[in-house]
Amino acid sequence: MDQFFLKFLGEGGFQVASSYAAFWAYRPSELPGSTGHTLGPANLVKADILFHFLTEKADTVRKLHP
Repeated sequence: MDQFFLKFLGEGGFQVASSYAAFWAYRPSELPGSTGHTLGPANLVKADILFHFLTEKADTVRKLHP
């Protein structure tokens, strides 16, 4: 499902990131409340994914929004 959404949302040149795979490295007890409105530990996982996505795609983002 994750790959479907990445492909679908990525059509048309949109940049897409997903934190789905990152959560497989954790037990549910390590990330309480990771569904819906998340708490601190889950937000840290998402923030890390977003940071790496933005730093890896920085040149592409700059070209889209000079």
